[in-house]
Amino acid sequence: KSDAQQERLLQKIEYVLTHSDNVAAMKGSLSVVDVGGKMEWVQPSSLRELLEIIHQSSSSKIIAGNTEVGIEIKFKHRGESPYATFVNPSSVFELYGITEDDTHTIVGANMDLSSLSEYCHKQKQEERLT
Repeated sequence: KSDAQQERLLQKIEYVLTHSDNVAAMKGSLSVVDVGGKMEWVQPSSLRELLEIIHQSSSSKIIAGNTEVGIEIKFKHRGESPYATFVNPSSVFELYGITEDDTHTIVGANMDLSSLSEYCHKQKQEERLT
């Protein structure tokens, strides 16, 4: 990503951090596993840790949901990973919730589609979603 794209992403995430009631300053341990010296697998335990990893790493890939990294590396990059760091955000609880304010509904990036569908159905029943 370009510097401008990364800056916009960080601004959006900072908006979520400052406008969400569900964001808590979690103190957890960052889990890092060395995978053969060329790359590492990182599992942050808070949104702040995730943001720090994204900001500090020039070559990272977030692995979540149905990310097809194995196929990408095998066929697009001929078996060599272009990523030095793989990031697993599954322990970042802030990415699972839905928060609302007067003008925005913020859906966490790890929110599963079933829960999102249930939320939207409930909002529709309450006539909050048109």
